[in-house]
Amino acid sequence: MVQQRIFGLALLVALASGLCFSPVVPTQADTADIVIQLAQGELPDQVGIRPSRPDFLGEGPQALAVSPAGEFFILDTLNNRIIRYQPAADQYTLIPLPEGTGAFDLAFQADHLYVLDGVQGVVWQLDLSGGVVNTYPFDTRQVGALSSHLAVTTDGQVHWLLLNRQDIVLPPADETVAAGGTTASVAPVVSAAGERRSR
Repeated sequence: MVQQRIFGLALLVALASGLCFSPVVPTQADTADIVIQLAQGELPDQVGIRPSRPDFLGEGPQALAVSPAGEFFILDTLNNRIIRYQPAADQYTLIPLPEGTGAFDLAFQADHLYVLDGVQGVVWQLDLSGGVVNTYPFDTRQVGALSSHLAVTTDGQVHWLLLNRQDIVLPPADETVAAGGTTASVAPVVSAAGERRSR
């Protein structure tokens, strides 16, 4: 009886939140191999983790991107880096993030990484060594509780997807920046309403 009530409550919550619920009966074909498993720490094959407490929600890697070649890119925010894992060679490479980055999402496109930085209000376009190729500024007032995602199309358009279903295409900064540099000027930002304005 108690199990039926818990199941009914879970189903009600899933349906009320708009989630699709369909029970899956596991079969032998449903099993999957673990591709990568990382411990807590600062070594190349470890990630930063801040455990939960009663008054604090824990933190850890914020995002994962996979290249067409099957490489994994893990946004290790607490260690201010991206971990590149190449399964074929079982090799880890560290890609540093720009100083002071408050990164919370990551995308991969055409041998570049795109990092959504909610602290500095910019999407960083990085090469695979961590050099800054370009920046895409945005209005940090739209970030809310970091409730947004990043997507980059094959033609290089950077989309900032907000949870209220807004899709904002971010224009690049006026100038390409050198590795480790900052933008000298800022391009107009597309607001939630779709109008262009300068920051």
